[in-house]
Amino acid sequence: MSKFVRIIENGTFEDYSPQDLIHNDVNQFKNWKCSAGSEGLFIDWDGIVWPATCEIGKEQSKLGSLKDNNPIKLLEDYITCNHKYCPCLVEIYLPKYKKLKKQLNETQLGNVSLKKFSAVTRASEFDRDRKYIMWAFGRKCNFSCSYCDDNSHSKLDQDLVTEFSIEKALQYAEQFRQGKSIMWSFTGGEPTINPLFLDLVKYLKAKGDTITVATNGSASHEYYNELAQVANINISVHYQFLKPAKLRRVCTTIVNANPDWFGLNFMIMPGMAETTYKYFEQVKDIPEFLNRTTLNFDILRKKNTELYEIYSQKDMDLIKKLQTGAVNEI
Repeated sequence: MSKFVRIIENGTFEDYSPQDLIHNDVNQFKNWKCSAGSEGLFIDWDGIVWPATCEIGKEQSKLGSLKDNNPIKLLEDYITCNHKYCPCLVEIYLPKYKKLKKQLNETQLGNVSLKKFSAVTRASEFDRDRKYIMWAFGRKCNFSCSYCDDNSHSKLDQDLVTEFSIEKALQYAEQFRQGKSIMWSFTGGEPTINPLFLDLVKYLKAKGDTITVATNGSASHEYYNELAQVANINISVHYQFLKPAKLRRVCTTIVNANPDWFGLNFMIMPGMAETTYKYFEQVKDIPEFLNRTTLNFDILRKKNTELYEIYSQKDMDLIKKLQTGAVNEI
């Protein structure tokens, strides 16, 4: 797993994956100061702009909307976290500190316990030089996964992002970036089913921005080949809908296209750890797959909550084996 989260204690720092923090139950930053809103943004399924995913629904936190002609607010300072958990894999790594901003200062690499740290930041200099926007690019999806939150998917065309919203988002992004490049992370719904999406990604790439697309792997091989020329791709493997043979064909196409980054997230429901092995069997022997693919084996939140599902010890043992890179034993 990618270690792009840096934790800091008294100047000493060490890098971890966001899953490390989640699995050790230390993604808890209540009352910390967080750079969400000034370094990162979230645009929700309805085109509402928020400082982060955790702020959804709080009227006082709303920055604006992509669906009207009113201006969208810009934040310049850190906000106070009032949530028990930070469940988003990416927002976990936005700069945040417990009491004093100087706790973000780094002086030396060393061992930092996941049980005691006072600040979090981005491990990569590449990431630090960019601002971040996550856009839930519409609610419409061609899957209906049983664990997907009710608010994040539908079958309705009215839940596709419109050209008006795209234009307003691009105008706002020019103010937000403040001379920096932007890392865009597109989720859904399923963004690839919107006919406007691929042209938007090409436009952002031409501006020098970095784009990562979370997709369910259902698009055509031709589409993924074209997308891989301009974006990083992260496929979430949903066993209820994506068949192993289709996964293999799509992975082969993307690996051959060789984007800057390709990730595969196995969405493991309780009792489905062994199924994960079967899916992995379908892709692990694709030429260059293991060299060019970042693998994540994710435990799931309970539907419509920030709490995680309960897994058996057998499941956790199997998941841990996968997470620790024991892929050659599978």
